[in-house]
Amino acid sequence: MFGTLLGIANSFPAIDGPSSINLGSTSGRLAESLVPAALGLLTALFAFCCYRCLLAQLNDFDVEMENASLQLISDLGRLSN
Repeated sequence: MFGTLLGIANSFPAIDGPSSINLGSTSGRLAESLVPAALGLLTALFAFCCYRCLLAQLNDFDVEMENASLQLISDLGRLSN
């Protein structure tokens, strides 16, 4: 987002004076400044998907470990009797 803010701030010097407002150059610079924001959003979306996938795997592992520990306690209880 910082790159987007810098790009937008750099687009305003293209408007030199009241009589020479060049909308084409300003809009081009504004469009260029939105590219880092789009890339940042895509990166954040990818990171969020990876996070959710890893979280699901960790939850599955937690359930497996819980079941294994209960099975071990059960087996040890049968051996002591």
